[in-house]
Amino acid sequence: MEEKKVANEKKFEMMEKCYLQEQQRLLHEEQRLLQEKEKMKMEQMKEEDRIMSMDTSCMPQLQAEYYQRRQMEILGKKM
Repeated sequence: MEEKKVANEKKFEMMEKCYLQEQQRLLHEEQRLLQEKEKMKMEQMKEEDRIMSMDTSCMPQLQAEYYQRRQMEILGKKM
């Protein structure tokens, strides 16, 4: 009976240790995902800034229309 109790306690300790390790892994993964999300947000802002600063006056008409449409989409998101 005592051996079974000790075995159960060891099993519980082992499961608790695995649980804590998994919690730690999930925390690191969540931090990594937040950093990745922030990086993507910064890249999108950089691309939007590039598009907004484009001079479309010397582009072919079709290309100018594309970038003007993109500029309007960007402005629409900010309002």
